[in-house]
Amino acid sequence: MTKNTWNRRHFLAASAGMLAMPAIIRTARAANNDYDVAVLGAGLSGLNAARHLEAAGYRVVILEARHQVGGRVRSEDTLNGIQELGGQSLTSGYASMVSTAEELGLSFFSPGAGDPVLSRRGTAIHVSGKTAADRDAWSSHPANMFVGDNKTQFPWERLRNFIAAENPLQVAQDWQKPRYANQDVSLAQLLSAQGFSDAEIKLIADTNPTYGDGAHEISALMHFYNAAWIKRLIELMANGRSGSFQIVGGNQMLPKAMANALNCDIRLGFEAKRISNTAGGIIVSNPNGETVTAKSAICSLPLKALANVTIDAPISKTQRTAIKNIPYSRVHQVFFEIQKPFWEHDGLPNTFWTDTIAGRLFMSAGADGKPAYLKTWATGRQAAVLDQMPDKEAMDLLLGTIETIRPATKGVLKPRYLWSWQQEAYSGGTYAAWGPGQITGLGPSIAAPADRLFFAGEHTAKLDRGMEGAMESGERAAYEVIDRLDG
Repeated sequence: MTKNTWNRRHFLAASAGMLAMPAIIRTARAANNDYDVAVLGAGLSGLNAARHLEAAGYRVVILEARHQVGGRVRSEDTLNGIQELGGQSLTSGYASMVSTAEELGLSFFSPGAGDPVLSRRGTAIHVSGKTAADRDAWSSHPANMFVGDNKTQFPWERLRNFIAAENPLQVAQDWQKPRYANQDVSLAQLLSAQGFSDAEIKLIADTNPTYGDGAHEISALMHFYNAAWIKRLIELMANGRSGSFQIVGGNQMLPKAMANALNCDIRLGFEAKRISNTAGGIIVSNPNGETVTAKSAICSLPLKALANVTIDAPISKTQRTAIKNIPYSRVHQVFFEIQKPFWEHDGLPNTFWTDTIAGRLFMSAGADGKPAYLKTWATGRQAAVLDQMPDKEAMDLLLGTIETIRPATKGVLKPRYLWSWQQEAYSGGTYAAWGPGQITGLGPSIAAPADRLFFAGEHTAKLDRGMEGAMESGERAAYEVIDRLDG
């Protein structure tokens, strides 16, 4: 067994399984192919696809460019308490993830839940150089341009409440239906048409955007879709465990456990550079000239990574345009080690929402459940600026910004770890951020099979978003392949 291949197939178990396989599977294996299905990507979508395919009796190989499984679910175990870099937390609304984790014997916890500091609620706002420590202070903040009852709303609440009130989607899965195409305009256009000023739009949608780089770059329909999805999550949570939580050992334990439970080959360090659809099957090649052949393939790579792969398959011009042009959201984060309890000196909340280069500030727990790090979380254009800097320069700038925002931190924070998803070669960002017109123009094509080549990944999900969307897409793609091979 090489370091880049996990071969967990045991001869006796494999033999017993082959005896029980239907004739169609034995026929597929008799063809000139290494495998029935090649799955590109060992993130949640690829692993979930492999689980369903293997359960149906197919011979599967997973090809992963990184030297670890998990994709954008990544837990950094070199940091105190194992800090999450992607896939931050779960709720009971993540039904597929939670059930899979429980099935694989994993357990959950809420980091810092018992610590009196980390358990405190509340958010401070720092805008235009001035800090509002709470909601009352924000109501009278000079940068608060809202009127009437809206004066008490935080900027992100103003946007969220507006989207919820205006949302035409009854259920999340309707977001790609043609009748909502008129909502596939920029968020800025929607807000402007409803009377929001340019200054308000900048405050509520361009500062710390959840999706994309700002109001002009993101489709309003994506915000409606996300709001409908969150509404459904809340409904599911009503009958499950309350609040958000993580997996003991790090959320990456889930993809690791999923991989360990498979009997198929998982080839780490195999970077797909060409996918060729032939008369007899799929050939996947890497830069070293190595090839893997299979009857069919599922590509679960993020679009930013897939854009660097040559695809010799009958995909449409629209689908190729989608692969090349759908943008991804940005997240740039830095962990600063806390050396003294600075909060004892200023009494301010743990969380800050700012219009500075630092974006938002959070505190996170270490292994002992006590505050270990203050973390910056920059998105959109703020993240883009930081990405252009050398790491040390970015961390120094952020440290100085934090000390200006919250003087009690001066001299008690140590830069410890920087991570940018858009700088990670096989991600290119956090998740797809559909631009104006792209949901209508490109959305229907994004998951369309191309003969023997099928597609998964959170960007192809129809109902869920993020990690749960990845799980959904893997299952859907697996059954598309099964229908193809059985047919």
